[in-house]
Amino acid sequence: MVVLTARDEKKGIEALEKVKRDDGLSDHVEFFQLDVVDPSSIITLADFIKSKFGRLDILVNNAGIGGVHTDLDALKSSEVADVGVPQLLSKWKEVMTQSYELAEECLQTNYYGAKRMIEALIPLLQLSDSPRIVNVSSGMGS
Repeated sequence: MVVLTARDEKKGIEALEKVKRDDGLSDHVEFFQLDVVDPSSIITLADFIKSKFGRLDILVNNAGIGGVHTDLDALKSSEVADVGVPQLLSKWKEVMTQSYELAEECLQTNYYGAKRMIEALIPLLQLSDSPRIVNVSSGMGS
C-alpha cells in the first residue's frame, strides 16, 4: 500500500487519479494531503498511518523546492539552447531571483521538512521488519 502525499490537494488528487488510471494501482494507492513545513500536518499523517496500517515500512522524502523564483516567460524568450555554458549561467542569473525569504522557505521544506518527517515517523518505522528511509534530492534543492 502506498500513501501518496502532496501539499496541494488538487494536484495530489490529480496525481492519484493518473496513477490509478495509467498504472492500474487503484487498490494500492491512497492520497493524503501533507505540508512538510507544517508540523501539525506531519503529526496528522503519522496518526493516519498508525491507525490505518499500524506501521510504516518505507518513508520516501521527496518534497523539495529550489529556493529561487524563476521568470519562466523570460527564460522561454531567451535563446538558451543557442548559447555556451558561460552564457547559459549568465542567462540563468537574468531570469532567477534569490532572496532571504526564498532561502528560508527552501531550508524549511528541504531540510527541516525531511527531518520532521523522519522524527515523526521513526516510531512507526521501528515496527517494521525491514524499515527504510529514502531521501530524494537534486542539485536544485541544494
